[in-house]
Amino acid sequence: MPLLEVRGLQRSFYGVRALDGVDLVVEPGTITGLIGPNGAGKTTLFNCVSGLIPPEAGRVLFDGRDVTGWRADRVTQAGLVRTFQIARGFPRLSVLENLLLYGDRQPGESLLRAIAGRAAARRREAELTERALAVARRLSLTRVIDNPASDLSGGQKKLLELGRALMTDPKLILLDEPRRGPDVPDHRASPGPHRPPVPAGDRDGGGPPPGRRPVRRDRRRPARAGGLHGTAPVGLLTVESVVAGYSAADEILKGVDLAVERGEIVGVIGPNGAGKSTLLKVIAGVLRPHRGRVLLGDTPIEGRPPREISALGVAFVPQERNVFPTLSVRENLEMAGYLEPRKARPRIEAIFARSSPWPWPSWWSPRSCCSTSPRPASPRWPPSGCSRRSARSTPTAWRS
Repeated sequence: MPLLEVRGLQRSFYGVRALDGVDLVVEPGTITGLIGPNGAGKTTLFNCVSGLIPPEAGRVLFDGRDVTGWRADRVTQAGLVRTFQIARGFPRLSVLENLLLYGDRQPGESLLRAIAGRAAARRREAELTERALAVARRLSLTRVIDNPASDLSGGQKKLLELGRALMTDPKLILLDEPRRGPDVPDHRASPGPHRPPVPAGDRDGGGPPPGRRPVRRDRRRPARAGGLHGTAPVGLLTVESVVAGYSAADEILKGVDLAVERGEIVGVIGPNGAGKSTLLKVIAGVLRPHRGRVLLGDTPIEGRPPREISALGVAFVPQERNVFPTLSVRENLEMAGYLEPRKARPRIEAIFARSSPWPWPSWWSPRSCCSTSPRPASPRWPPSGCSRRSARSTPTAWRS
């Protein structure tokens, strides 16, 4: 008998058919991959199967039971668990606390049981703690077990997402974009009660995994920070001997040097946990370095708040999707230029014109069609049901 069977699943959004009669069978003990381009409906299928959104037609059978339309918590209790494409969690809680939250059968969740059954709650908490530590060891998260989830790298957050799923003792896990992020476990951490002994030769427990080196300038090429040490012109951006981490004892960046000249495109390459995002956060002012200098031209910017660095012309694109999901594409762009709307409008129009796969007709304004994304694959001028007059006045020409 299949562990999971999907029959004729259908789901639409605003008239667009995302799932059109999907059939899927997953046998016990197998790994099944779902492949398709962005927008094909992979995440929508996961949402329908896991109970996050109800399907419009079709059935979902799991472990011999019809779970179609069940709430997400009931589906999880049945043993069908999913992860999300974007790692989610409680950023202010530690890795251990995030894992403990997903343990099942917790007597302390009930106020009456928490008061009357303290002994049972303590026993269950001890069992879940032992299990959480085992999951952390399995995913190489033991070294960061006491770190806040907000301090983790993108790859570590994906591993934590998987660890939370494992804490529910699942029969089947739906992994949404499992390869986006984790490939090399990180072994840096700040001290904590659950941190294991530090190996010999690693005094602070920091540093990359064995065989890995932290992000550094390639010393085979000389740093082009001539303006700092001679009469050569000052570079656009200069990073000098930066040491940084997420706690006083944590040094993820160990003496990083970097020089960016005007007109250059510079890439920083390294495995997950090597410190790439940490370096960008230091430059953007999100993280204050322990030591070292960051100069924009000849102006020191290390330690300044992000708003000041942004005003100087340094833009930071985070690893995760930090946008306003309920706002349109145009409204998201307008938020970035909220303080200077007159300057922002021509820039937004230029972005639309530059990013469009086809030339805009002289009578068409991108303002009328860019309130949502994506655009249709085959544009028609004007779109069906939209005259030239209505194209100028209607705030939205199409929706996805």
